[in-house]
Amino acid sequence: MSEVRDEHVALRVTSLERSESLLKVGYELRNVGTQPLWVFNQLYRTAPSGHFRLDPNKVYVELKGTDTLVLSKALRPVPKRLSVEFPEIPCVTRLEPKATLSEVLTLALPVEEQYPYRYGAAKAKAIPADTLAKVHLRLGYLADGPDLSFYRGKDTAEREYAFPRYSEANARQLVVDSGPLPFPPVAKKQP
Repeated sequence: MSEVRDEHVALRVTSLERSESLLKVGYELRNVGTQPLWVFNQLYRTAPSGHFRLDPNKVYVELKGTDTLVLSKALRPVPKRLSVEFPEIPCVTRLEPKATLSEVLTLALPVEEQYPYRYGAAKAKAIPADTLAKVHLRLGYLADGPDLSFYRGKDTAEREYAFPRYSEANARQLVVDSGPLPFPPVAKKQP
């Protein structure tokens, strides 16, 4: 469908499908560089106990303008006007040189705006799919280095996770964007 590259990665959106109730976005992220990368692809939900539960379909969702859906798995900087005790830092997956990470995101329609540090909005806003014309996919990542350190643990399902320190990640994050893609129409049912 669409591929964009920078010096470290190639992002290819492999599928973009819509039904009456779901949006599916498939992508591949290939490390085209010579050093390992850490991809912010593991967002999580917080259990009542305060522990993480990794959610492969969780993605930050924003409406840009009136008709552009932005889906992102990346570190969101804390706005300067806001003070938080613990910044939300997505967990990472290590991506070796020449390796490829593939995922398919499945979102319920209508999607709701969902991202950390929503200021002044008490309730997430549902975005009717019929109002959308374009979609972007953004992925954040870090180049590996000896000074990069991680917090590690296991989520509520005993899956291992790791995330970097906020200050290091905020200063070093790179983001790749698919660019605008046409928002898909509802797929026709096969007879």
